[in-house]
Amino acid sequence: MLRHLAALAAAAAAAALAGAGAVAASTRHIYMATNSTVILAYSLTWSSDDVPSVSLTYNGNISVSNPQYTVLHPTLPVLYSIERGATYSPADWPLSSSVTNNAGNLTTLYNATLSGGLAAVSLDSTSRLPTSVLSRVPSLGVSPDFVGILGASPVIAAEPQPIDYAANVPLFLATTTYSTGSASVFRLNTTTGAIIWPPTSVFFLPPGEYVASGNSRQSLATAHHFVQKPVAQSGQRVDTFVTNLGTDRVFEFSLSLKTGVLTEAANQVVVPLGSGPRHVTFHPFYHPYAYLISEVGSTLTVFNYDTLQIVQTISTLSGFNGTNTAGEVVVHPNGNFLFASNRGEDSVAVFAISNFGATLTKVGSYSSGGAFPRYITLVNLDEATWPSARFCDPGEEPRFVLLVTNHNTPNFVAFS
Repeated sequence: MLRHLAALAAAAAAAALAGAGAVAASTRHIYMATNSTVILAYSLTWSSDDVPSVSLTYNGNISVSNPQYTVLHPTLPVLYSIERGATYSPADWPLSSSVTNNAGNLTTLYNATLSGGLAAVSLDSTSRLPTSVLSRVPSLGVSPDFVGILGASPVIAAEPQPIDYAANVPLFLATTTYSTGSASVFRLNTTTGAIIWPPTSVFFLPPGEYVASGNSRQSLATAHHFVQKPVAQSGQRVDTFVTNLGTDRVFEFSLSLKTGVLTEAANQVVVPLGSGPRHVTFHPFYHPYAYLISEVGSTLTVFNYDTLQIVQTISTLSGFNGTNTAGEVVVHPNGNFLFASNRGEDSVAVFAISNFGATLTKVGSYSSGGAFPRYITLVNLDEATWPSARFCDPGEEPRFVLLVTNHNTPNFVAFS
């Protein structure tokens, strides 16, 4: 199933990958966040053979304080990153009383936890190399863990269409903080992509439960992932999920595109105690199935994202008895396969997707080529874009490379 293509040493411990569009038929831009002080820029090139040979070329870097996670703006040459090592003075960042939150005296908490932030990095419009830091803001919580884009209105349908980010819909930057357990939303400048201070909404998740396994990581609220549901709304709001590793729950919120305010929904996805939900992804066209990877329990959970009912739970491991934490989950755009990383077993598990998205069946497990595979991502090697590629004739589907970042080695590995 997976074929090893290349293993490349990283200049710093590998954390997260973000990929940009092509500048040539055989080139993609890759941005690697690290747990040091830089974001690294690479170009990924490959041969045109049926089994491509892949190479990565280092192109430069930009200083960002302990970035670890990045995301690209969908239309502008801007890359967003968390900054775990950033510190701020409250006097320089006045907090408006209009910020919607559920913490009561937000200013007191804000003044006590002013470490951690977010950065917007400008990219050259031609070379796509990072040029400067466009804006920085506090994350309003300790240890920011994730950053993502909210605000478009994706549609799951029989023939899914690309998300229309150019339809003048407001875009927001979403972030979670691991140690404070917060989920925050910031407006983005529609012209430049800069992050606008203050946030429009902050929600603090409830604290965790100390489970029978004795895992003390679940004694705190630990917000991890903040992702938009792939369901079109009225144009006035989008619905989202936020994972709370500490309470073994996935919270649902609606985000007003007019006010930027988060509103908690009544129901939650509840997984077994000791699961530790980490990241959520969705089937690309079969409604209404989502896939949750839980790092403490090393499991995958299929759930209905309309009813929030669990459909299936399956282990990510292949008989491994040592210490493991599950890492990342991605679904192939053809909708047939799901990939999950295991940090400890040091593997990438592959699952076949069947029953219109409702069922996972493990079909293989492969060495990650290093230690502690924290993040994985799929890179399209061909010009064909989804969803049109879904309906290609057999053999004409676009080729993808799976990139794996091994945090402790440190290196990253390409698989076809």
